[in-house]
Amino acid sequence: MKRTVAAAALVVFCLALLAFFRSRAAQDSPESVVHRMVDAARRGAVRDYLACFGGALRRQLEGARKDAGDGAFGRDLRSRYAEVTGVATTRGTVEGPADGESGEILLRMETVYRDRNEVQEVRLRRMFGGWRIVATGPARGVVMPIKYGTPVVPPPEARAGN
Repeated sequence: MKRTVAAAALVVFCLALLAFFRSRAAQDSPESVVHRMVDAARRGAVRDYLACFGGALRRQLEGARKDAGDGAFGRDLRSRYAEVTGVATTRGTVEGPADGESGEILLRMETVYRDRNEVQEVRLRRMFGGWRIVATGPARGVVMPIKYGTPVVPPPEARAGN
């Protein structure tokens, strides 16, 4: 009887642990890492920003932070992302197992500014229990057919003339 209760308790514990890690993994999607990176940069939160990166890119950013100091590095992040009004991501290819649980993934990141959009590829790798940005491509300008902030209806004076 005691063994049955202990075995049942162990099974319940394992299922709860599995549910916890699955819910955590769902929160740590490649897209959420990119959005956390942008949010941290806007706030100038150096530690949170660097936590989104891995591999050689992380080491390179750590070196830049060390050279500039936390304060200057944080101010530079805030300055670079001050004009960003939004970010959109689209999944590219998955390299490795088809389930995306390991391997790498490529995202197309479109950064929206008031006066322009930029597109760049961001490569993420699953490491340390989550996704990390390990490489970024060059940002390319995108010509938008309708500029950000353009009214969707004619101004009142144009409507009054009809």
